[in-house]
Order: sequence, then C-alpha cells, then structure tokens
Amino acid sequence: MATCPVYVLDGGLGTALQDRYGVQFSAGTTPLWSSHLLINNEQAAVLRRCQSDFVRAGADLIETATYQVSAAGLELTGVSSADTGAFLTRAVDVAEGAIADAGAKPGDSPESSRGLRFPGIALSLGPYGACMVPSTEYSGAYDAAVCSIEALCHWHADRLRLFTRVPRLADRVRFLAFETVPRLDEIRAVRQLYAAPEHIDPALARLPYWISCVFPGTNDTLPDGTAVADAVSAMLAPVPGGQRPWGIGINCTKISRLNSLVAQYETAVKAYLAASPSTPHPALVLYPDGTNGEVYNTTTQLWELPPGVAPPTIAWEAQLSSIVRSTAATGCWSEILVGGCCKATDRDISALQAAL
Repeated sequence: MATCPVYVLDGGLGTALQDRYGVQFSAGTTPLWSSHLLINNEQAAVLRRCQSDFVRAGADLIETATYQVSAAGLELTGVSSADTGAFLTRAVDVAEGAIADAGAKPGDSPESSRGLRFPGIALSLGPYGACMVPSTEYSGAYDAAVCSIEALCHWHADRLRLFTRVPRLADRVRFLAFETVPRLDEIRAVRQLYAAPEHIDPALARLPYWISCVFPGTNDTLPDGTAVADAVSAMLAPVPGGQRPWGIGINCTKISRLNSLVAQYETAVKAYLAASPSTPHPALVLYPDGTNGEVYNTTTQLWELPPGVAPPTIAWEAQLSSIVRSTAATGCWSEILVGGCCKATDRDISALQAAL
C-alpha cells in the first residue's frame, strides 16, 4: 500500500488528438502542435473533448495545450501580439471546460497534503528545444545563442510573460509544469527564474511547480550527458531568493527505463535530504511514454517498432503502477503524480487509475 498520496495526471495530448480524433500535425504547418487547435472555436472544441476524455478517465490533473508555445511559434502560426492574450486564454478556458464537461469540480478528489484541490489544471511549459523547428528536446542540441544559464533563463522569462495576458491565471491553474527538460543548464535556468522578481510574475511565482526531465537514450543520463544525481541536485539545491520546486520527475521516457531511473532519483533524494534534513520532501512526477516498444521516427514522423524489438508482455499500466507502489513506500516523496506522455490515451489513464 502506498505510504504517500498518489494522484493521476493526464496522458499525451498531441498523440491522443492524433490517435483518437484523427488530428494531423507537422512541423511545417503546425509548429505549435496541439496548441494549434486554439486557433478557432471549431478546433478548440475537439481539443476540449480530448481533454475531457482524460478527466472522465480519472485524471486528477490535466495540462493546458501550451507545451510548444513561444513568441516565435505564435508568430509562425500567424498569431499577432494583439491576439496572443486571447489565444492563451482560450487554452485555459478549454481546460476548464473539459473539467466541467466531465461533470467534475474541485474537491471531487481528495485534498493533497499541501492543501491543493483536484481535479485541476497545470500550465504546460516545454523546454526551449520543444519550441525549435524542428524540435530538439530529445537531443538537447540548442542554438548557440541560448547555450547558457542566463540566456535560457531570459528565454523562459520572456515566454512566461506571454501568459500574464491571461486573466486571473494564477487563480485558474494549480501548477506550472516545466517538462521534458534535456539539459543541466536549463534546469538551473528554470531555478533562476524564481530568484529574481523581474523574471516571473509574483502571482505565478507563488504557485507550486515541477521540473521533469527526459531520458531518451540507452544511458541513464540526460541528452547532454548529465547524470541523474547531478540533475536531482540542480533541481533541489537552494538558489538564493528562489523557490524550490514542489516536484521533480521524469517524462517522455520509455517505461522500460523507469525502474533504474526512479531508483537513482530515490538515492539522490535520500542523500540530499540527509545532508539537508530541514528540506521538505519533494513530490515525484512520473509520466512515461505510453508506447508498447515503439520509437518515434523523426524522418517518417511515425511511431514504429524497431526491428527485433518485441512488444512487452506486461501491460503499461501494470508496469507503471508497480513502480509507483514501490517508490511510494521508500519515504522519499511527499506525494506522487503519475500519468502518461506520448501515445498514452484516456484508455491508458483509465487503466492506470484502476491499477492504482
């Protein structure tokens, strides 16, 4: 039995739109991917139905369709500066509507250990690489102009300022989700956001946030070669004047990699807490890919089973729920938020909820 509270996150929004609703994306025509559906009310209605599916499946938290949003991406999509506020407001409106459509309201799920009420909304914020065309969050190969903590911090700050145009945003979302982070300097850049008031709106700065990393290769390192222990240290280490993240985690990573990675997260957190016993325990956020061995082919832009790779014999939700139960009993975490990333549909989230 879990020794800390466990909550359920939604699945992979973009791939669910493709697999369940037949929506087509391409880097050339839809650089904002799932955010592209916010362009007009007809497409936004499809997005709302897809997000509502996840709430009906049992998700306590859904993420906004804003993962790829950036000033450059909005410009490529034809969203003017004058229209940016309405565009981003629609992302929150749609998520709120999805919760309402599912017949859910805050308080339907148990209150978290930190007083947070579910179901709720997290503001999805992808890394710099997710906003490049083509995207590079899985390689960490960034433009030379942003290959520093300072430059990445300014980029994230500029992107967050776009969201200050959403009325009452801090009252409408529960978390900021900095996700699929592939580089150590970008982890540190996100932490620096909270160290200076000019970087982040004070109302948003009071919200809990998480940082989750991606581990796409065969080694247990970030794409830039950073070891798990160093990544965890960067996520938790004190930053003068800065707020520690509510949670740290792993997303957009094959589920077969999770056992090893979570064990290393546990070791790093235990070591950190032993050296800083007054530090609150972080939450763990896990949302691996919902694939059955398939790998995304960046050339064909399809999910394909590599030659010689057989699908797993244990269901995705059984693997993930087993990992959650095991790590929940270690005493490392204040709470756990678990869901799916690419290829995880509402059916997978429903099965995960049942397995938990």
